[in-house]
Amino acid sequence: MTTLVRPPTSTTRPSLLSVSRDLSALVRPWFWPMSMAPVAFGSFLATHAWPSPGDWLRLGLVMLTVGPLVWASVFAVNDAYDVDTDRLNPRKAHSMAVRSRMTTESLVFRSLEAGLLAVVVAWLAAGVTFAFGTLVVVALGWAYSVPPLRLKARAGCDVLVNALVIGPVGILGGWQLERPMSQFPWAMGVLAFVVAAALYLPTTLIDLPADRAAGVRTTAVRLGERTTYGLSLAIWTLAVSGPIVLAALDYVFPRELLSFHVVTAPVLIALYADRLRRPSIAGLAVVAAALGLCFLRFVVALA
Repeated sequence: MTTLVRPPTSTTRPSLLSVSRDLSALVRPWFWPMSMAPVAFGSFLATHAWPSPGDWLRLGLVMLTVGPLVWASVFAVNDAYDVDTDRLNPRKAHSMAVRSRMTTESLVFRSLEAGLLAVVVAWLAAGVTFAFGTLVVVALGWAYSVPPLRLKARAGCDVLVNALVIGPVGILGGWQLERPMSQFPWAMGVLAFVVAAALYLPTTLIDLPADRAAGVRTTAVRLGERTTYGLSLAIWTLAVSGPIVLAALDYVFPRELLSFHVVTAPVLIALYADRLRRPSIAGLAVVAAALGLCFLRFVVALA
């Protein structure tokens, strides 16, 4: 059962710096690009063109939805139900609940508030379909953290949910802003899923000691460190091989990029293997940035 956390009573007014730190700890802005980039890429994939000035407001509202608002909802409910586990995890020392800055009830309320606002903004910016997709993502965020489902504590489900939401759901969301979903190239959805799975799975290694101590059966706890390491590397190898296959088929990826991806794939695999030896969020960010540069070459080729 989650421990009820009550903030300490104080008559001292918090400083602007303190409030900024608390807000940053709650919404984790360094994670926003993980959801914003796939949506932006999906929109570009549908049009092969940069957004016109007339679309900037809509795109800005979409980014507000899939970035700050959705992540605020997901992280707030996650922190609310992870208090006991996070106390054992040095990486989660920033948690508002661990630091007794917010109660469990307050975090749940903020999650509902941010999730509802995300759906409303999505509807105003991009219509019913995008709003429904946003609602599904918010609901999955709750299913990921809240008992009795609590998918994050079910081996395989933790990877599956994150890989779906960050990968194909994000790209499909950006695509449907411009074109019907029936025209979506599903090979890109599969590739996005594999990439997201390869980037998420090592995070279960980062938290392995704390999760094992707390009895949380994540994929890494279930499989063990060595097997999770090997599976992560295998999935990543499959991910960076995807563009090679698609470019060879001249499907989505133009054939002119074949040699580029043949050369960069071993570099990406070596970088991933190196960062996987001591997995960290910063190390995975470096890997994701390197992959992003490769996809930027794809964008330039199509623009």
